[in-house]
Amino acid sequence: MSSGDYHACGLREGGAVACWGHNEHGEADVPEGSFSAVSAGPRHTCGLRTDGRILCWGTNHDTGGNYLGAADPPSGTFIAIDSGVSHACGLREDGTARCWGDNTTGKARPRSGTFIAITAGFDHSCGVRPEGTIICWGHIPTRIS
Repeated sequence: MSSGDYHACGLREGGAVACWGHNEHGEADVPEGSFSAVSAGPRHTCGLRTDGRILCWGTNHDTGGNYLGAADPPSGTFIAIDSGVSHACGLREDGTARCWGDNTTGKARPRSGTFIAITAGFDHSCGVRPEGTIICWGHIPTRIS
């Protein structure tokens, strides 16, 4: 299950995705097909198909009409996805990260190397390395202890 600003989506048993709530930009208009994961951003949603391809729906534009590209995933296969505010990230089968969409703060330019988990935030993204360290890129938030 995942929540955007004004909509939420969940993965049903059998692989269908259901979304509800705000749908001004098509963010809750789920395409047909079978998915293994879903991640909602504010104005877009991305789903990881059971064959490893990513499909996103909703808008690629911010409230000012500027093109950001968060709903335009790259080709290829992935094992995990996460949607941020104006970008999204995926984890490829070989452990490398790939992000797309708004990159004004460097949040869509992942660090090199391999990861076992990935997350996309507001102005940053983070990944967990195989040895357990966390690496972030973009506008990195201050650490809170």
